[in-house]
Amino acid sequence: MPFSDAFELIEGLKFRSQLIYHARLLFWSDGDFAAQEKHILQKQQDHVRGAVDVHAAVQEVETVTINFHKRMREEKAAEEAKKSSLERFLDAILFWDTNR
Repeated sequence: MPFSDAFELIEGLKFRSQLIYHARLLFWSDGDFAAQEKHILQKQQDHVRGAVDVHAAVQEVETVTINFHKRMREEKAAEEAKKSSLERFLDAILFWDTNR
């Protein structure tokens, strides 16, 4: 069975990453990383990388980042709304005083 077919049968990213980790350990176990082992590991890594939709991953990271910053702004606004006018005034004075 070709590696790509066997790899697809492994469910879960954790188990797939463990396979790659243990393959690398096995290849280095004798202290010699032979050409055949390099070839096998390279094919394995190429197969894994080929399955990744980089564009979708970048979009997901952007979405997570935008949502994170939005949540942080909302939390900061909620904290500011709880402060009295005097506290906000003192925060503004202390901000300008410490950022010369």
